[in-house]
Amino acid sequence: MTGNNPLKRKILPFSAIIGQDEMKLALLLNAVNPAIGGVLIRGEKGTAKSTAARALADLLPEIDVVSGCPFGCSPDDPEQQCDRCREQYEHEGIAGRERRRVRVVTLPLGSTEDRVVGTVDVERAIREGICALEPGVLAAANRGILYIDEVNLLDDHVVDILLDAAVTGSGGGMGSNRNAVDVEIYGYDFDVTTSLAEDLQKKISAIPGAQDVLISRKHDRPELQVVLDRKKMAEHGLNTATVSAALRNRIAGLTTSVLREEGDEYDIVVRYGERHRSSISDIESFPLVNPAGKTILLKEIGALHEYWNPPNIERKRRERMLSVSAVPSGISLGDLAENITDVLATVDLPDGVMVNVGGAFEDMQESFADLGLLLLLSLILVYLVMASQFESFVMPFVIMFSIPFAFTGVILAMVLTNTTLSVIAGLGAVLLIGIVVKNGIVLIDYINLMRDRGLPLTEAIIVSCRSRLRPVLMTALTTILAMLPLALSTGEGAETWRPMGLALVGGLVFSTAVTLILIPVVYGIFCRLGERDKIAKVRQKFTFLDESTEG
Repeated sequence: MTGNNPLKRKILPFSAIIGQDEMKLALLLNAVNPAIGGVLIRGEKGTAKSTAARALADLLPEIDVVSGCPFGCSPDDPEQQCDRCREQYEHEGIAGRERRRVRVVTLPLGSTEDRVVGTVDVERAIREGICALEPGVLAAANRGILYIDEVNLLDDHVVDILLDAAVTGSGGGMGSNRNAVDVEIYGYDFDVTTSLAEDLQKKISAIPGAQDVLISRKHDRPELQVVLDRKKMAEHGLNTATVSAALRNRIAGLTTSVLREEGDEYDIVVRYGERHRSSISDIESFPLVNPAGKTILLKEIGALHEYWNPPNIERKRRERMLSVSAVPSGISLGDLAENITDVLATVDLPDGVMVNVGGAFEDMQESFADLGLLLLLSLILVYLVMASQFESFVMPFVIMFSIPFAFTGVILAMVLTNTTLSVIAGLGAVLLIGIVVKNGIVLIDYINLMRDRGLPLTEAIIVSCRSRLRPVLMTALTTILAMLPLALSTGEGAETWRPMGLALVGGLVFSTAVTLILIPVVYGIFCRLGERDKIAKVRQKFTFLDESTEG
C-alpha cells in the first residue's frame, strides 16, 4: 500500500507477479550479488517489467546514506564513497547519516551523456568560481535500481557508459575528477593483465612527480561456495530457492520487525550467533526443514568449497580493461604522460594485450583539439568581418599581424609565472583574437581617414599614431586592469581560472606594443606597393594634353 496519498503510484508486491519466474529469479540474483551487473528484460508491453523492478526495490531493506550526499554514499565504507565524503570521513568523520528506501530511478528517453554522467555546475562556477560536478542520473541511482526502458533507442556511447557503470559500480562521477594519467591495459586474460599492471605500477612509481599510483582492479577475495546436489535435494523435497533463503536468513539475517523509539526506527534482525556460523563445519551443520517436517543437515545435500572470488571486470569499448593511474605532483599532466609513455616504450607487451595512455591526459588532448578548431573558426570570422568593413582583402591581414604576437605574450606570461598551459589558458588565448584586433582597427581606420583627406602616406601614419595613442592605451589598459583580479586571485578555485587571467593580461600587454609599432610599419609596406595609393590611380584616368598642341 502507498498510504493516504492518492497521487502516489501504487507498488504491487513482488509476490503478486504471476509467472515470469526467470525474470524474478534474475532480479533476485542481481539484488543478492550486484556484481552481476544488471538484468536485461525483453518482453511485450504489459509483461510487468517495470512493475517487477519497482516491487523489487520495495522488497529490499533500507540502507544507510550520508546526509546531503548526491551519490547516496555509505557512511561506513570509505572505499565506496565519493571524494567529498571520503575526505570528510578521514578528517572529521561523517557528520550525519540517514536511512532510506532503495531508490528506483528511471532513465528518461533520449538522455545525453551529460544527463547520464553529469556536467559542470555552471551556476556554481559563475557564482563561486569553483569547477564542480553536477551529478547526473547515475549518481541518483547509485546503490539503487536504474530502470532503463527501450534501451535499444539509446545512443551507442550512452550504452557503453551504462555498461561501464554496471561492471565497475561507478556512481557517475564518484572519484572521477582525479587529475590523473591512466594507462589503460586491454586484454582478456586476468592473470596476464594483472601481472603487467603490477609491473607498470612499480615502474611508474619510480618516475619523479608520480604519486598515488593505483591499479583499478581489486585483489581476489576468499569466499565459500555451496555446491548443492540437485538429486539429493529432490529426494528430500527441497529446491535451490528454499536452501538459499535458509542460508541467507541464518548468516545475513532476516528482518522480522522494526523497533520504534523516540522517532527513530531500528530493524530487528534475527540470525545465528557468530560462534555458530564462524567455521565451515558450523555452516555444514545448518539444519534445513523439508515440507514433510524432517530436518536435514546442509552437508547431506551439498558441499562447501573454498575459492577465490574473481576480481571486478572493467570494460571500455566493450573490451576487458584495467587501468594504472598516477597523479602528478610538482610536474604538469603532460610531462607525466610523456614520462609514462617513455616507460611504456621499454615494456614488452604480451600477446593479445594492448595499452593506451588515457584518463585526464586524453581528455586534455581532446580539449586542445577542440580549442584548435575553435581558434581556426575565430580567425576566419574575424577576417570576414574586417574584410567587409574595410572593403579590402589585404587590410585584415595587416591588422591580424598582432594576433601571433598576442600568443607570444601568452607564452611569456605562462613562463614568467611558472604556470602550466591548461585548457582554461587556451580558452583565454582564443578570446584574445577578438580583443587584440580592435586596437588595430581603430588605428588603421584613422590612417585611412587621414589619407582620404589628402595627407601623404608617411604623414598620415605619423598623425594617426599620435592621435590614436591615447584611445589605444585606454582600451588596452581598461581590459588589462579588469583582468588583473582574475590573474592575481588566490582564493578557492583560483588555480582553475588564474591561467585565463594571466593569458589575457600577457597577450594584451604584448599585442598593444606590437599594435603601436609593427602595424604602422606593415601598413606602410603594403601601401607603398600600391594597395592604397589612390592619387596614382586617379591620375591614370586623365589624359593631359601637351602644351605644344594647344596653339
